[in-house]
Amino acid sequence: MTHETLISRKYLYETLVENELAGNNEAKDELLCRTYGFSIEELSEIRRGTISKRADDAVILLTSRGFSSQVNYTILPALIYREWDNPKRSEEYLRNALKYRYKTERDFIQNKFGWNVPYIQFLREEHGIYHGNLYEAHNIWKNFTPGITDWSRSLTIPFTIDERVALLLGIYWGDAHLRRYKDSPRVDKVILAGNENNFDLYTEVINPLIIDIHGLNVPVDCDEVENSERPIMNIGSKAIATWLRDDLGFSSPKIQVQPPGPYKQWQDNIAYAYFSGLIATMGTIVKRKRISHDLTINDSDETFVRCIEELAWHLGYTPHLTGSNLRWRVSFSQNEIKQMLKEGAIINPHHLAVLV
Repeated sequence: MTHETLISRKYLYETLVENELAGNNEAKDELLCRTYGFSIEELSEIRRGTISKRADDAVILLTSRGFSSQVNYTILPALIYREWDNPKRSEEYLRNALKYRYKTERDFIQNKFGWNVPYIQFLREEHGIYHGNLYEAHNIWKNFTPGITDWSRSLTIPFTIDERVALLLGIYWGDAHLRRYKDSPRVDKVILAGNENNFDLYTEVINPLIIDIHGLNVPVDCDEVENSERPIMNIGSKAIATWLRDDLGFSSPKIQVQPPGPYKQWQDNIAYAYFSGLIATMGTIVKRKRISHDLTINDSDETFVRCIEELAWHLGYTPHLTGSNLRWRVSFSQNEIKQMLKEGAIINPHHLAVLV
């Protein structure tokens, strides 16, 4: 099931309205039928009765075709109204109808969680098509704040930090940064960016992890930087961004980085998984001789590199720390590289290829 709107808001709200020769109403309805497999008769059927009833019937129709994730303020107004000369007005009518219907529920959630949940979310919940866990996750993590798309995509936040979550956290701490609004503390996106050798890591390891842990299928895009290409993933989730920052202590901006808040209480297998994520994203493995390799973790942030060194010592390694004001490095011996490989700590496909 896709969580993205299959017909863009820009096309529905601007292109169709501006292209009068196409016949706005007919072109819009034909597009809906072609995209979702409806008939014109089915569209006519759901456009009867009150706005609230039309919304219910539209949800039922979308769900019957396997498109429950398309219940949003872009698609529903287009379904329940034939006339399309003023899409924003149609959307406003729907918002007002849902506000009247769900004001009590929304006020309760706002008082309990402090969240401004969109009214359409209560429509999804009433029809049983919301499969996220944000309410339950708030019992564990008190500080994250969901965004509008976190509800429509049924995003999940893990209740506990197990090995797979810890691995993903190591990857976040290694390659991610949070997008902030200019002159504002608000964050709404996690951006993962690797180096040119890490496309396989992103497609084979990171993408499946995010699907498993957050329920999001985030595409791996190609970013051109200084005559080279690198993998990049834009995770547009306010819930994940604020969970990382406000519940786990992710630095934004990324200066004097510290590991996740509770990491010193983690069991060794959890700490080891986090360490593995750091190696996958921050580590560099090069072949020094025919059968010898170097593994280093490099960064300009002395605070973070020293934390990684401390973690490595805690896990039984004997790392060597070197550096200056511009670059800091933790390096490991050949025997330790063999130990990491044996224990499954090295998961980056490029690293594994170098070690063959």
